[in-house]
Amino acid sequence: MALYFELELLEDLISITLNPKNFTNENSVKNQYNKWSRLAITERERIKKKLRNGLLCIQKEKQRKIYIQQHQSSIIHLQNKLSEYLHALNSNRSTGKRTSTQLILVYRHFNQCLEDLLSFLEKNFTDYFNLEERISADYAQAFQEEYSSRLKSLHKQLLQTGLDKALPQMLFSTINDLFYGKKSITYRDIDYIKELTEELENVSSRKPITHYPTLAEILIELNFNCPDFKNYFLHFIKEEINKADSINEKLEKIYYHVKEISLIRARKGRRLFPDALSVQTHIAGYLQREWHYVKKKQSLSVSDSSNNKENDEEPLEAIHLQMSVEELGLLTNIQKQAGLLKNTNMRSLAKLLAANHRSLRKDKLSWQNLYNCFSKVEMTTINSLDDKLITMVNTLRKIKSDLKNN
Repeated sequence: MALYFELELLEDLISITLNPKNFTNENSVKNQYNKWSRLAITERERIKKKLRNGLLCIQKEKQRKIYIQQHQSSIIHLQNKLSEYLHALNSNRSTGKRTSTQLILVYRHFNQCLEDLLSFLEKNFTDYFNLEERISADYAQAFQEEYSSRLKSLHKQLLQTGLDKALPQMLFSTINDLFYGKKSITYRDIDYIKELTEELENVSSRKPITHYPTLAEILIELNFNCPDFKNYFLHFIKEEINKADSINEKLEKIYYHVKEISLIRARKGRRLFPDALSVQTHIAGYLQREWHYVKKKQSLSVSDSSNNKENDEEPLEAIHLQMSVEELGLLTNIQKQAGLLKNTNMRSLAKLLAANHRSLRKDKLSWQNLYNCFSKVEMTTINSLDDKLITMVNTLRKIKSDLKNN
């Protein structure tokens, strides 16, 4: 099915008719000014109607996406063309050459109509709107001007709150590099910085979820997954773990951080760098490695007596999980209901799992306890397992992305 292009008239008008090279005197612009202004509004409304009706005639989702995104891209292209026209006229004015004031107004009027069309697409066709599309040069400049003062004010406020100054310094340095040093800014970037700014402006009224700094909680929620923040947060956790006086205390601190991290719910679809691991996945990986390292160190430090070996040494054949017995029971229940497990005797399955798995809390599992956890489910267990499954899915997507890139 051939997809219609609804911007043909508008594109010809801006690219050809309104090209500043075609105007040699002010009168020719004045005579057409009102006509062009009305035409811009008429075309804008006509295009909106055509896009609504056109999408209804398209059955396949892929073609719907192409239909909306080709119009989105074309509108941004026309905006950039108008920006070039305005830049040329302003350059002529600065060198003393005569410039048509009316023509400048016409360009701004058309640009406003195009901006309105983009807002229409973003609001009404959210599922098809391309967040990876570069925004227009004018929009980028206007956005930077609007948010520059807000971000500078936030930076000063956060430095005065008694927080570790390294955290806000790192945050705003990354933002500056991203939004002022980047050659192209996408709609995803814009959405991210808007949401981040709103959260930072309301940081004082936010109730803490964990013992971590509130600013750190916000950055984990919004997946501020730049290397500097990951390193900063890892250093924060390492310092707390290393304060432990004994191996058992260190293990307790590691498990405490595992629970704390799982309490912070990362927002769906939010990620500063789409191709990088999430903050939670990165931190969870470190805590898992640190747990196994400390446990191994613990096993090497015990006495050689058979009793101590039996109680403290990790069996080589056991599978050591980074989850509680309640989470393992719920996970098994999910696999059973989803048709991924063929075992019918759940009691025997509980014995098999208990014999070959070790939970985060205990070295040895009680099969009776595990069997009871197959059916008894609490909301806290659902929430904690949900976080772990999200981490697994994010890791799978990262592997998939790496394969595609290779």
